Amino acid sequence: MRYPEPLKKGGTIGFIAPSFGCAIEPYKTRFENAIRLFDQMGYKIWLGPNCYSDSGIGISNKPSLCGAELNAAMTDSGADSDVIITCGGGELMCEVVPFIDFDAIKKSRPKWYMGYSDNTNYVFLSAVLADTAAIYGPCAPAFGREPWHKSVEDAFKLLSGEIDTVTGYDMWEKEEYDEDSDDLSEKSQAETDPLTPYQVNERTVNQYYLPENNNGTVSGDDFKERIEIKGRLLGGCLDLLSLLVGTKYDRVNEFLEKYRDDGIIWFIESCDLDMLSMRRALWQMREAGWFRYVKGFMFGRPLHFGEEALGVNQYNAVTDILKDLNVPIVMDLDIGHLPPMMPIICGALADVSFAGNMTQIRYDFEDKNYLSEDKIENKSDDIKVFDREKDSVLADFLEHNRKSEAVCYVDGSFDKASGRYACGVILFHNGQLIEISKSFQDEEMKTMWNVAGEIEGSMHAIKYCVDHGIKSLDMYYDYEGIEKWAVGLWKTNKEGTKAYKRFYDEAAKELTVHFHKVKGHSGNMGNDKADELARAALGI
Repeated sequence: MRYPEPLKKGGTIGFIAPSFGCAIEPYKTRFENAIRLFDQMGYKIWLGPNCYSDSGIGISNKPSLCGAELNAAMTDSGADSDVIITCGGGELMCEVVPFIDFDAIKKSRPKWYMGYSDNTNYVFLSAVLADTAAIYGPCAPAFGREPWHKSVEDAFKLLSGEIDTVTGYDMWEKEEYDEDSDDLSEKSQAETDPLTPYQVNERTVNQYYLPENNNGTVSGDDFKERIEIKGRLLGGCLDLLSLLVGTKYDRVNEFLEKYRDDGIIWFIESCDLDMLSMRRALWQMREAGWFRYVKGFMFGRPLHFGEEALGVNQYNAVTDILKDLNVPIVMDLDIGHLPPMMPIICGALADVSFAGNMTQIRYDFEDKNYLSEDKIENKSDDIKVFDREKDSVLADFLEHNRKSEAVCYVDGSFDKASGRYACGVILFHNGQLIEISKSFQDEEMKTMWNVAGEIEGSMHAIKYCVDHGIKSLDMYYDYEGIEKWAVGLWKTNKEGTKAYKRFYDEAAKELTVHFHKVKGHSGNMGNDKADELARAALGI
């Protein structure tokens, strides 16, 4: 999974409208105030051409023009912005999807995209089709309401790398529902100052359904246990997720297979769907196989909160369909259309915990140190990049052995005393030396000693290339399994080698690896450097 860089101080915040723009009140006033506030904070602003447009049907403009704006914002050949926040949700962004160039986005530098509701059409598909994390969070007008609610503050801090953990909130805003407008009451919006913050007036109470509990849901007030789940977050607005089932954009099962070892934590909320429609949509997703490898479900409060039809309510609409999956289901969370909402990174690996009415999500950015430098304590970079002048002799050696876009040497090391193993990688690409030095501790993998480290080295080198759009790599190694497990010449018996084979097969769709065997500890400059880096990670 690719994670974008955090927004830096003085960086550029871009705004686009692939769904509704900010052409009408109260959104226009809120949007303009958000721009003013960001400007005062020292950020530069880039506006897409559709931000104030209102000429489309259910979206800001023609689908082709909305797609062009999004592509310009999210690809290297387009707008010079560091993060993208969308102007709003809407109704028909699904019609924009055919005009989104996910292949170009996947090959471009990853950039944060944040929005919710109709933006599920991008946030969800960014993870599934472009292997790039995106944030299901507030749209631009929310940043114009003063003072910021903590949820809005959390969303911005997540964008800017100030936090890696978010929690639920004590209170939420319950508005009167207007059936004629099929949205929050227009009267209630018009009678208030558009810049006032959320008017939270209801206490947050989680609802729990556990596999072993046959008596229905349990209120967070009465729930005495603690639930902890680690997995990969995937989801969005149910109205849009169900529309994607069976389309040519439905590559969910490929995504599930790729990340099967992580397991999936689904986060889901709904807007226009009534209780029966929610039930139908969940059935459709279940029968399409979307819930394989699920570890748990997180459901936000539906916009049709408290409604019932034919004995179906917002709770049994969920549990009757999902209970046989035998995983925890937690409902009425701060996700979606009834604010506040926790910003959720779709595609991210995370540790999620629940206790009573408390919810916490801690994001694991895997191999990436995401937090801003001033927020990192006692952490060293695993990846270091230098100009070739740092070691021109080594750079010349690597360049001499390069027949592809990039060349690398990988090795592993093992410390018997601690049971830790490590990888070392020296990679040369585009005139730069890239060093990777990282240690690991895993009870099963450590039985492979230094070979475990060399496997990690191979995977880290490949991942670096995929993340940076490199299409071919010469890889030099000294343990023959590095090549033979990858290309299928050796049988994979252990979980570690099976995982390595799955990883390689997926990466091979984007990267061609040319393997070269070298003799270890034979005075080969590249092999010796990789060995040095692996040992350094272990302090030996």
